[in-house]
Amino acid sequence: MQPQIISVNQLRQNFPYIQSQLEEGVSFTLIHRSKPIANLTPTQKKTKNQSLKRKLAYIDQISGSLNYPKLTIKLINQIINDRYDQWTQQSLS
Repeated sequence: MQPQIISVNQLRQNFPYIQSQLEEGVSFTLIHRSKPIANLTPTQKKTKNQSLKRKLAYIDQISGSLNYPKLTIKLINQIINDRYDQWTQQSLS
């Protein structure tokens, strides 16, 4: 996959997004005045589980004072399994 091209200004303005993309394994070529000056590459790719944990932490952060149950990987897997079981039972009926 080709690295995404970003400017120094984009890096400054959107650092949290670019950081999350780097954590997902995306590479970037950094340009300044239309000239490439650096390659930003992730040190290692995150596993799906680590990525999910990061996304859950972000959801917890933005949900603030909402009274939703705390989502854990175990709870999400349980919900997925329950929904799958319901779907297969409906399909067989």
